[in-house]
Amino acid sequence: TWGWCFVGEPVYHVPAFTAFLFTFSTIGLLFAAVYSITKSPWSFLSVVLILTAWYYVKIALSQYCDILVSYYLLSGIVLLFYAKWKQHGWVGFLAGLSLGFLSFCKSEGLIAALLIAIIILPYLFFELRQSNKRLWKTLTIALIAGLIIGLLATILFKLFYSPGNQTFINGLTSQIRPAKPIRLQVIFMFYLLEFISPHWNGLWFVIGVGILLTLGRCFRRELIFIPLFLAGYLAIVTFYYFMNTYFRIDWWLQVTYHRIVFSLLPIFIFWIFLAFWMKKEKRITSDAQSS
Repeated sequence: TWGWCFVGEPVYHVPAFTAFLFTFSTIGLLFAAVYSITKSPWSFLSVVLILTAWYYVKIALSQYCDILVSYYLLSGIVLLFYAKWKQHGWVGFLAGLSLGFLSFCKSEGLIAALLIAIIILPYLFFELRQSNKRLWKTLTIALIAGLIIGLLATILFKLFYSPGNQTFINGLTSQIRPAKPIRLQVIFMFYLLEFISPHWNGLWFVIGVGILLTLGRCFRRELIFIPLFLAGYLAIVTFYYFMNTYFRIDWWLQVTYHRIVFSLLPIFIFWIFLAFWMKKEKRITSDAQSS
C-alpha cells in the first residue's frame, strides 16, 4: 500500500517487487545466519536446498503474505539464537521487533510470535539465570521491549479495525457441524501426502533424513527451543484445523497447508545445519565475567 501511494494506483509491479525483495532477503538471511554461526564452507547448501525447490520459489514469488511470515519468523529465531550464542543481549531488541512485525502478518504469524515468546522466556531463564545473569537480564529486557513495540500495530488493529474471525465454527460445541474423529484422520493423512508430494522435489524427505543423521544433536540444549516451537506450532495448527469446522477439511487443507509448511521450511533448514556444524556452546558464568 505504501508503494502504491507513489504511483497513485494499485499496479502489479509493487507487490511483485515486494515479493522478490522478501524472497531474496529470506534466502540471504538463511545463508548469512548459518555461515555466521557455523563458519562451515557447506553453508551454501542451505541456499541450494531452497532454490532447487521450485514450489518454494513459486509460493514465495506469488505475492501472498506467507513470504513475510517466513522472513520475520526466520529473523526472529535467528536473532534470538545469535543474541544468546554471541552474547550480544541488545540484539534481543531486534528479535522482539521481528516477532512483533510477525504478529501483524496473518493470524498464523500472531500465533507463531506468541508461541516463541512463551517458549523463549522460560528457556532463557533456565539457560542463563545461573550461568550468565547479566546476559539473561539484558536479553530478556531487550526482547520484551522490542516485542511490545512491534506488537503495537497488531494490538491497535485487533482492537479498532479487525472485523474478527468471520469464518469460524467451533466444532467442539456445534451440533450442526461437529468435529468428528474422521476429520483428524483426514488431516494426518493429508500431512503425509503433502510431505511426499512431488512438487517439493523430495525436500521434506531430505530434511527428515537430515534430522536422523544428526544423531540427536538437533535436540541438544542449545537448539532445543527450535524443535519445541516447531512441534508446538504444528500442534496448534492441527488443533485449529480439527476444531474449526466452517470449511470442508479436504478443500481447506489443499488451499492452505502447503503455505504453512512453506513458511516453516527455512527454520527446518537452519535447525539442521546448526545441528551438523555448530560447535558446542561456551558457557560463561557471571563469576567468570566479573573476574
